[in-house]
Amino acid sequence: MAGASAKAWVGTVGAIAALAASSPARAVTGQELLRRCEALERGAVVSGETVRLPKGQDAVACWVYMGAVQDFAATVEDEGGPSVIGSCVPSQTTRIDLVRTFTNVCSRAPV
Repeated sequence: MAGASAKAWVGTVGAIAALAASSPARAVTGQELLRRCEALERGAVVSGETVRLPKGQDAVACWVYMGAVQDFAATVEDEGGPSVIGSCVPSQTTRIDLVRTFTNVCSRAPV
């Protein structure tokens, strides 16, 4: 398990570095994030706990963003305490679950 966590961490850091090197820093709108996450959801191949991302920066950008959301949702001040951001995401929720929830909720919301 530690090896898998290390590989995931290295992959995330690499993706962030690639994104940072390829474009200047700027805010992403909700609509832009939704478009990127829809691209990820359409092209991702999920097999058990493994997710293979489609090619392209859009999918990677969504994946990295949702990784940060997942990390913040799990951040607590006290062991076993509530999330510091007040979220109630169950611990077994995967990143692809977060992507699917985001695209589902946002695609139904008025623009």
